[in-house]
Amino acid sequence: MYRIIDDLRTSKSRTYLFEALVEITKTRKYSEVTVKDLAGKAGVSRSTFYRSFDDIDDVLQCMVDRDFSDLASEVLDFYRERSISGRGLRTAFVVPFLDFWDKRYRTVELVVCARKEGLLFSAFAREVHKLLHLSTSVNVASAEAKECFIAVQSGQAIGLLLHWIGQGRNPDKSTLANLVISQTLESFDMELDLTKPLSAN
Repeated sequence: MYRIIDDLRTSKSRTYLFEALVEITKTRKYSEVTVKDLAGKAGVSRSTFYRSFDDIDDVLQCMVDRDFSDLASEVLDFYRERSISGRGLRTAFVVPFLDFWDKRYRTVELVVCARKEGLLFSAFAREVHKLLHLSTSVNVASAEAKECFIAVQSGQAIGLLLHWIGQGRNPDKSTLANLVISQTLESFDMELDLTKPLSAN
């Protein structure tokens, strides 16, 4: 578990630790990183580390939570600046989403390196939960339906993100945004020839 202490010195130390974790894992496995290594690379003492974090996983969790909180703010700013509302929210979301992760992709790479992809899904779900409270017309009948809606949205967004980062952010964010928007707007009707066997290709 991590602790957010809102003073400038601790905030700077946290940032140094985030940057150090990204740097260390470029040459070492995530599982091999120790608190001593990380604190040394960040230029902070171990006591400074333990003021905010219990272990290395807490640093990663804090990075993910920070990024998804920033993402939610950027998405809302994007909507406000362009007066996007209603059905447009759904298709427009992909533009600020990909723009944000094009700048913060190192966090996702680190999560994949650590094999902790579940952090991305849970952080995204928490932010969607918060955004649903802003809705004036949530079209979800029950708590179970809301959880199902959030699970579907998380699966789609994080699945896309993991695929894109795994491909080295190819295609570029604009091309991918247009592709996703066109797929969302078009109905994806598929004819199946059920007489054929299912093959690996």
